Amino acid sequence: AKEMKLGSESDYAPYVEYLLDSQPPGQIPSAWSDAGKALLEEVLGRDRVLPPFHPTTTLTEEWYGECNGSHDPVELHAAQLVIQRAWDNLLIPIYDMFNH
Repeated sequence: AKEMKLGSESDYAPYVEYLLDSQPPGQIPSAWSDAGKALLEEVLGRDRVLPPFHPTTTLTEEWYGECNGSHDPVELHAAQLVIQRAWDNLLIPIYDMFNH
């Protein structure tokens, strides 16, 4: 979030700007509306055999629960990007090239 708040002043500005321009908030299921989460849970069913096993609770359990994360929109977006795009807990710019 610190680098996102720095924007073009960040040492990582090209990557940060790429993420901000191409990855809007709300792409992961745990950031969806309650209706969207409920629909996904209904479609997935109860007996899941493939991960993620709890796709609609990641922000609640990990960001707010384990990390004591804030509700600041920039920090929340940063948390979503890490959940969505990180390898373990690191964002690795070269990995984003694999998406293309």
